[in-house]
Amino acid sequence: MKITIGSETLNIYDNIKEMPISVKQEFEKCLWLASGIGASFQDFEVYYRKIDLFLAKNRISEAREQLRNQRQLFLMAINKIDPTVLAFVHLVSDWKIENEDQALEKHQYLLKLGITAKQVESLVTDVKKNYIHN
Repeated sequence: MKITIGSETLNIYDNIKEMPISVKQEFEKCLWLASGIGASFQDFEVYYRKIDLFLAKNRISEAREQLRNQRQLFLMAINKIDPTVLAFVHLVSDWKIENEDQALEKHQYLLKLGITAKQVESLVTDVKKNYIHN
């Protein structure tokens, strides 16, 4: 499938089964990161509530784990890294991503092109649906 973002036309995998296994693994890792740690400033509030609950029950190790996750989310947020956009990077079949630095460069490139949250969410969701239903 082809999509246009800004001035760039990109070829996109529209099915996980078409991807090389290494690309599929990176795509899934980014989605796992987004669902597990979060992808936005709104997710901070979730961590505050979880930390409060764990501390109220004297579950210190779980509270520390939530603090580590919150720190990771904070670092990604201030560096303008969205794990869902990183997952999208791996959907671009034109790009051969060999390491995390290249993935981050393409992430920033997509942001500069003006990719929207709607585009990312729509395409990522469609690819996941194609995988589940096929």
